[in-house]
Amino acid sequence: MITVFSNTFNNKQFSQKEYYKFLNSINPKTIPCPCCSKTDTLIRYGYYPKTIITGRLTIVVEIARFFCNQCKRTHAIIPSNLLPYFQLSVPTIEIILTHELDSTLLTDIDESTYIRIKIRFNDYESVRHLSYLERLNYFILSTKRNIYHSAITSPT
Repeated sequence: MITVFSNTFNNKQFSQKEYYKFLNSINPKTIPCPCCSKTDTLIRYGYYPKTIITGRLTIVVEIARFFCNQCKRTHAIIPSNLLPYFQLSVPTIEIILTHELDSTLLTDIDESTYIRIKIRFNDYESVRHLSYLERLNYFILSTKRNIYHSAITSPT
């Protein structure tokens, strides 16, 4: 999984159109493969559906998959406000961590999801004052998945 920080992806309104705009703003040739660290090896390989829950809305976006010609592995490229292996967006997770369950901002979130997020990111208060990019790093590292598969890069 490759996470790319981008100012072009709209945090407020997730859609397939916004994701395509995000993809067009990056150059995959400049992104190093998270496994072999080589650049100019990623080619678009296909798409897979990812469900995204934004608190009030649930949508499905086709996420681009890329194949590395060097190490023969596939990777998805996602914008930095989506977490690998999570349906909830980072802004939605931050709303959960700072609001009560009965908030009108969380109409699509059930109680078990709310509790699970509160437990998973239980030390959020210690990073809440950090910059957005630093908080994104915290969320990515907190997913406790194959960390080397996640990398934040800036588009060129």
